[in-house]
Amino acid sequence: MNEEQKSTSSLQDEFEALGKNIRNAMQGAWGREERKQLSEEIQKGLNEVGNALGRVADDLQQSEAVQQVSSEIDEFAEQVRSGEVAQKLRAETVDALQALNQELEEWIQRWSGTSDSEESEA
Repeated sequence: MNEEQKSTSSLQDEFEALGKNIRNAMQGAWGREERKQLSEEIQKGLNEVGNALGRVADDLQQSEAVQQVSSEIDEFAEQVRSGEVAQKLRAETVDALQALNQELEEWIQRWSGTSDSEESEA
C-alpha cells in the first residue's frame, strides 16, 4: 500500500471511529436519569406556560376593551362591504388631488412670473 492510500485509509478510519464515539456518547447521555428528569421538567414547564397563555387569552376575550375593539373591527368590515369606505376614500383622494393641483398651478404661475421678469431685465 502506498503512502497516499495509507493516508486516505487512515483518514477514513479516523472518521469512522469518530462517528462511533459520537454515537456511543449520545446513546449514553440519552439513557441517563438526569436527561430523563430534565426532559420531564421541560415538559411540565411547557404545559404550565400553555395553561397560563390559555388563561390570559380567556381573560382578554372577556375584557371590555377587547370587546370594544372587536365591535369596531366588525363595524369597519361592514363599512367596507357596503362601499362606504370606498366612497370616502374616493372623495378624500379627489380633494387631495385638487389641493395638489391648485398648489402646483400657483407654483407654476410664480415660477413663470419670475422667469418672465428675469427675461425682460436681460
